[in-house]
Amino acid sequence: MIGRLGVILAALALVAVPAFGIEVDGDISDWEAAWILDDPDDDNVGPDFEITRYGVSVADGNLNAFVELDRPVSDFAGTGAHCHPGMWIDVDPTVALATNVPTEAAGTDIVVEFGYNAGEGTEGQDLNYWGMGDDAWGVVAGGIPGGESAVLGNVLEFSAPLNGIISTLQLLDDNPNPTVPWTIIIAGEGTANDGGGSWGRDFGATAVDIVPEPSACVLLSLGVFGLLFWRRRR
Repeated sequence: MIGRLGVILAALALVAVPAFGIEVDGDISDWEAAWILDDPDDDNVGPDFEITRYGVSVADGNLNAFVELDRPVSDFAGTGAHCHPGMWIDVDPTVALATNVPTEAAGTDIVVEFGYNAGEGTEGQDLNYWGMGDDAWGVVAGGIPGGESAVLGNVLEFSAPLNGIISTLQLLDDNPNPTVPWTIIIAGEGTANDGGGSWGRDFGATAVDIVPEPSACVLLSLGVFGLLFWRRRR
């Protein structure tokens, strides 16, 4: 019994715990140091997009994330430029590789992506779900109700409601069966406005496991039960 408890406690030490007081404003001074991870230099593909630090947390029913780049985010505004960091979320134990998913994100069930690609700066921000499985790049219409995003200096910060992620998962072709914890991989890509057109992509070096808050877990259970009931009736 003690040995099993020790294994559980060791596992929980690697899981992102609920965060409080995080405001999505691009200022990461309200992030606890334990939630912030460094990314190695020069581990990116292509020169224009490199992550220096990133983080994942759960707070107030939202899944929060940020990426800090090695250059100002404003370098990705304007004609021909774009910047798309995202949370690649694996919610079940399957490891099937969906079409077009990089090997670093094998098993991903859904992506929450933050787009920054317009000359108007913050007016060009959007936040979308991208379904995986049979429809790897199918964007879910309408974006993310309740999602937030912000840019400040080199930082892009964004969040998405856990209940929205769960309800969207139930719409996907491969019908993932969510369990806990979820594994989050932070990644992004972009092309800067320096005229070189040098696209780049980078993945956070370490994945983060999170446990959705109790209210989201209840919704998850109800959603799975409803899906099973619907299948049985069919």
